[in-house]
Formats: sequence, structure tokens, C-alpha cells
Amino acid sequence: GDRGTLALSCLVDEKPASCRAGATLVLSLGAPESKPFVSAFLERPDGAIVWITPEETRKSRPVPESGALGVRLSAPAGMNRAVVVFSSEAIGRESIKAGFDGEFPETWERIERDFEVVTEGSE
Repeated sequence: GDRGTLALSCLVDEKPASCRAGATLVLSLGAPESKPFVSAFLERPDGAIVWITPEETRKSRPVPESGALGVRLSAPAGMNRAVVVFSSEAIGRESIKAGFDGEFPETWERIERDFEVVTEGSE
């Protein structure tokens, strides 16, 4: 369809686990047909931004064949937010920042999901 989807899960040693530092956060993505390119970052409780894709000097790429992106969590405990932007064209970090600060382009779709990072041992 033409709506993007995002689901979050965490893995430790490739098994489902609670989200904690050292776990891999998996973003399962469904790109809208008209917006095949994906950018993604995490917003930590301390306000820091952790980019998943694109790399600093590159532009966003189409959603991978697997439909998933993974990132190792180093986030502090608490509520974190995963933010995904699907776009009709490849975009870089500067464009994305500008889009969030100003007019969010109509050719983009944004999905945000909050997830909790727990401290070690608080199962």
C-alpha cells in the first residue's frame, strides 16, 4: 500500500530479548510504494540523536531486501524514540534535519515509535 509501517523488536544473541544496552534494535520496515527510500535515527532520553542510516556523507537508500535495519543499542535506560522517514528520493542528514525543523516535505512520510530501554538485570 502507500502507507509505511514500522515495528520494533530487540535481539540478544539473535534471540528476542528486552531492549537494553548491547542488544540489537531491529526496525522492521514496510516502505510505501511511492516512498522507497528510508532514513532512520534514534532520539535518546538525553536528547542525543543516533543515526542509523544514512551514513554521515551519504544519502538514504531503498529499504533493504530483508525489510529490516539493525542497530546496537548504547542508549541510556528510559524512553527512547525510533524515527523513520520514508521518501520518494534519496535524502541526506542535512535535508532531514531541515525537514524536521521547518516544513516537512509532502513527499516524505514520518513514523515514530517509542520504546523503553531497561537497565541490565531488571527483567
